[in-house]
Amino acid sequence: MDSASSGATRMAAVALAATAVLGIAAEPVSASSSVAAGTGGTTLTTYYPPTNCSTSWNFTDRWGRRGTFKCSSHVMLINWWGSGRLEYFGVAPNRTIWHSWSTSGWVEMPNNGRADDVDGVQTPNSTTRSVWVYAAGSGVWSSTDYGDGYSWRAWKFLF
Repeated sequence: MDSASSGATRMAAVALAATAVLGIAAEPVSASSSVAAGTGGTTLTTYYPPTNCSTSWNFTDRWGRRGTFKCSSHVMLINWWGSGRLEYFGVAPNRTIWHSWSTSGWVEMPNNGRADDVDGVQTPNSTTRSVWVYAAGSGVWSSTDYGDGYSWRAWKFLF
């Protein structure tokens, strides 16, 4: 199963959050990008929380919409299939999973998913896209959009 997984960056974000001192932090300190192997050019950019984060941090997407996220999590920007179809994913302080794209502000993902961090993506073909999240004590879960007009499906346990 090919994926653009960012589990290692999740650990880096947790380490950054562990050094936090107080308050709601502003924008991320840094970002890193990767191209997902076997996914038709899908790229994933990971935005890290600031080091002075203790409860939540704010992130503004490229369209100027601001979201608030857990300190121990990061935000992913996905360029699906390298096509310019951009979508952000992040986990709010209450563990709900949110996404943002060009024609929408930050919207909670359907199907009542809860997580502690975003973890990666998978695009096994030209119409199917999956987002992965990590839930502490539970593992990695996925929601998939098959491109058939029915949007994101229920969260399923991966490992």
